[in-house]
Amino acid sequence: MSGAWRHIIECPMFTLKEVRLVAGVTVRRDLEGTCVAITCIEGHGVLSTEGGSIPIREMQTVLVPAAAEAWSARSDSPRMDLLLAAPVL
Repeated sequence: MSGAWRHIIECPMFTLKEVRLVAGVTVRRDLEGTCVAITCIEGHGVLSTEGGSIPIREMQTVLVPAAAEAWSARSDSPRMDLLLAAPVL
């Protein structure tokens, strides 16, 4: 399972997406030359890049720089919802 994705906003300046994960599910995404701000709105888990990993909990935001090239998220709770905000290049 790769998580349930939903596009919330797509405009000329940025995109806002939501992904819902269940326990044990990991998603991975390439950054495609831009950064992404990831906010956990429910649950908890771990965000990772090649440079390392960081735990994330409800109401925490992590900025993943474009230099990371890709990121992944794993849910360690029954459900984890993330909001992803990224600029449009």
